Amino acid sequence: MESLFKLTEQQNHVLQMVENEELTIEEAQDTLEALGMEIKDKVDAYCHVNRKLSAELEALKNEESRIKRLKTEKDNQIKRLKSYLLTAMQNADMAKCDTGLFKVSTRKGIESVNVINESRIPPEFASTEIVTKVDKNALKKYLQAGNECEGAELVTGNTSLITK
Repeated sequence: MESLFKLTEQQNHVLQMVENEELTIEEAQDTLEALGMEIKDKVDAYCHVNRKLSAELEALKNEESRIKRLKTEKDNQIKRLKSYLLTAMQNADMAKCDTGLFKVSTRKGIESVNVINESRIPPEFASTEIVTKVDKNALKKYLQAGNECEGAELVTGNTSLITK
């Protein structure tokens, strides 16, 4: 069976022959109908493959979320074990422990600043950020109304395929 590209190429060739009056529409009718049926069969096959791939993708997404949950569980188990070990070492007043296989030690936390109320911080310890954001919806309406804007243009996205 020919590829979809070849079939549409053949169909376009027959239509071109009709346009150039090398064939009459009646002469080309049977060929175009046969090509149309083959193209429909190809499209049907493509849709079946697309549906299968979509199902596989969905299964992979489900597996990905299951693995993420397992990862989160393992991360939490590790955090709990470390917390339990730290608490046990602090309660035993142990800063270091050498088991022969592992060396474990505690370290005092570093100092950091906890800002309670930003408005009460002196200006020399604050910086100001200015963020400019383009309102694309308003700009789109402006451009659609026939106006011009030097820094923007209307573009049409790619044609999409919808399978039902």
